[in-house]
Amino acid sequence: MTAFPGSPRLLKGAIIGLDPANPLASVVVFQYNPDTMTRKLDARTTGGGDSNDRSEALRLMGPPKETITLNIEVDATDQLEKAFPSAVASGVYPTLAALEMLLYPKTATVIANTALALVGNIEIIPPEAPLTLFVWGPQRVVPVRLTSFSITEASLRSDVESHPG
Repeated sequence: MTAFPGSPRLLKGAIIGLDPANPLASVVVFQYNPDTMTRKLDARTTGGGDSNDRSEALRLMGPPKETITLNIEVDATDQLEKAFPSAVASGVYPTLAALEMLLYPKTATVIANTALALVGNIEIIPPEAPLTLFVWGPQRVVPVRLTSFSITEASLRSDVESHPG
């Protein structure tokens, strides 16, 4: 069975959280056709830039700060078509949970830090977030910091017309 030759070639993208203790827990694959993707570069400068004194040369302190903002649609249609058990049972919730867990510290670390605080430990180092990679094509993989995201859920409603008879 072959696919329709006029079908668009769809690239898959992903957000991957690399954690040595749990390597496969945070892989969020999406169909890479986002509504929008914005890359913003902010120069890291000193002198001559924002101040009113234009007599000093503009100096770059380092590479620019890059912010990537994108809107993706997470859909279980592809997985439901192939009858993946997790998609049939839970839809997109496992994918959303994996994405959300990238912003939470590990429970064991929180419990250990609470115990250290209760016994009087003065300095408790906050846990590190996993190394997060944004993949949007085979040649474009960049490390990112996931700083925020929002989820908008829409229900799929089908209007069914019944005929008595």
